[in-house]
Amino acid sequence: MGFDWHDAGQENREAAVASLKEQLAEARANPEGLVIGEAKEASTPEDVKRETEAQRWRDLRIRITDGMKMPHFEYIGGLFPRGGVSFLAARAGDCKTWLAQRIAIDLSLGGVVLDGIRYHEPQRRVLYVAGEAHWDLFVRRANYMQWPATQDTLMLYDSREIEKSGLSVMLDTEKEREHVGRLIDETKPDIVFFDSFSDFFFADENKSAEMKPIVRWIESLAQERRIAVVLPHHHSKRKPSERKLDFDQDDLIGSSVLQRLAHLILTMKKSVMADGEEAIYVKCTRSRNRYPFPFAFRVVDEDSLDGDGHRTSMKVFLNPEMGTTKGSKVVELIEASFDVGQWFSKQEAIDLVAGEASVRSIENMLHEMQERGMIVDNGQKTNKLRYARKGHDANEEM
Repeated sequence: MGFDWHDAGQENREAAVASLKEQLAEARANPEGLVIGEAKEASTPEDVKRETEAQRWRDLRIRITDGMKMPHFEYIGGLFPRGGVSFLAARAGDCKTWLAQRIAIDLSLGGVVLDGIRYHEPQRRVLYVAGEAHWDLFVRRANYMQWPATQDTLMLYDSREIEKSGLSVMLDTEKEREHVGRLIDETKPDIVFFDSFSDFFFADENKSAEMKPIVRWIESLAQERRIAVVLPHHHSKRKPSERKLDFDQDDLIGSSVLQRLAHLILTMKKSVMADGEEAIYVKCTRSRNRYPFPFAFRVVDEDSLDGDGHRTSMKVFLNPEMGTTKGSKVVELIEASFDVGQWFSKQEAIDLVAGEASVRSIENMLHEMQERGMIVDNGQKTNKLRYARKGHDANEEM
């Protein structure tokens, strides 16, 4: 029997119909797989992996929009950002542990912090882990300073006592850091003090590769648990010829990674006040947002009220006269009053600094801050001109 083109065409049509019916059945089972016009190639595992990764990058993109909400910084005690790592830096003997212990007790009680750094502070849950300063030093000082303390909100631990129990709160290894995490989860603090920071690791504090994992982990701890972490730490030793120079964040001993990852650094230094007496001057030398106002304090002995012996007190000076220049006073007021990225006018700066410097001095200081990369303007003229503070990281190459 010969070949019939008509029969062949009919056979092809029947095959095409059968194929179409098969595709329709598959489409009903998987509607998303139906492609009109041409067959869709099946995705390979590599294709799926690439698309998943691409979607992750798209999801991580920060989209700048009108009215977008900026992160809110809560400052515990008016000083330490929740979710951040703060340093209290001082030379040996400059009372950094005194200050840390006083702040810890004030926060645990609530109300007034450091004689007025903050009023009406909520009662905070405070975890204080003593290293260099043994737990009994904390208790003795609290007694003869007549600092009231509460067992409900102040939780005192000692690293040596913890080690005797077979545990460890060192920060060098992952296993030891797990112990710290469990302690945080058990006590549920708002703020944690590790005093002094160098007592909690064996790493070489001058080597970035050894310190970065430790500080990164502390930062993640603060962010994930939404707590403030405070690390009393040491200043580097200065040459005699340098001791009269003003201090800055570079005085913090150890690798520069500590400075870069710090959310806030308060530096402390013995200085002579306007009354001729020595005090500890406390100044913020780094902040990712707003700079707290500087203050000073003295630890002094005085007669007790009942005439029986002496007691020790800590007097805090909230607006200390330390011989600062008018220019530095302008900078301090602007950094303490305006957040990073917050616009303000020249007139607002003049009103803020009224009485501290002349209008011409304030204008000159604004210009100098702009040249140093501390503030930017909006490019407008006259009454529409506005300034905004840049983040501290932008100043580090000044």
